Amino acid sequence: MLNNPDIKYCYIYKGGYYRPNYAGYTDNKAEAGVYTKEDALNSAKTCDELIIIPINIDEHNQMILNKINKLTDKLIDMTVIPKVTPITTKIEE
Repeated sequence: MLNNPDIKYCYIYKGGYYRPNYAGYTDNKAEAGVYTKEDALNSAKTCDELIIIPINIDEHNQMILNKINKLTDKLIDMTVIPKVTPITTKIEE
């Protein structure tokens, strides 16, 4: 894995997937944190129980898009959702 340039991102697993920012565990892969290969391998150096799982980017993105599509079914009334206006800051010279 270390020498495979095609692997860029990984999940970290130890009885459950690590959540983003190493904040707990989940059984749901779609809620798992995405770690760079380097970060994942560095974590594994300090814990023999970790399983580093390479991410297939296309499969991962499809899984996340499917989750997003399922969530859109839960939207209630789009007319009451305020539009978000980007915040711009004028920098004076």
